[in-house]
Amino acid sequence: MILNRSWIWIGIVLAVCGVSWGSEPCFTYSNSLVSLPGIMVKDTFAGPPNFESVAQGDEPEIHWVLVLSKPICVLPTASDTENVAEYSISRMQLNRIDYDQYRPLLGKPVLVTGMFAHAFTAFHFTDVMIEVTAIKENRLR
Repeated sequence: MILNRSWIWIGIVLAVCGVSWGSEPCFTYSNSLVSLPGIMVKDTFAGPPNFESVAQGDEPEIHWVLVLSKPICVLPTASDTENVAEYSISRMQLNRIDYDQYRPLLGKPVLVTGMFAHAFTAFHFTDVMIEVTAIKENRLR
């Protein structure tokens, strides 16, 4: 009976701490390419000087974002000391993108291929971004 209670307490602690039980797919920050389905949209974020509110005078910063079909989590590898675990990610800023090439895909279901990067400057507007290597229309969605 003590063993059963221990497992119950472990489950409660993990649930309170936000540990996923496999409800969302998890990836790691690495140099490996990933492909993620979603809708590519333009989004406006608050830029300089305060990065808080366009309505209160901050410059608008327009970036393309992948709205994921399903939330994901991204975890650091065992040797990774720079990146942070992020859970329930549903939007990712797209970096290193050829806007002219991919403009026709805005608002459409797409499959974005690239590598994860964690935000580290004020100009990174989502916690996790994807360094884009390719985008194609996702007709299977």
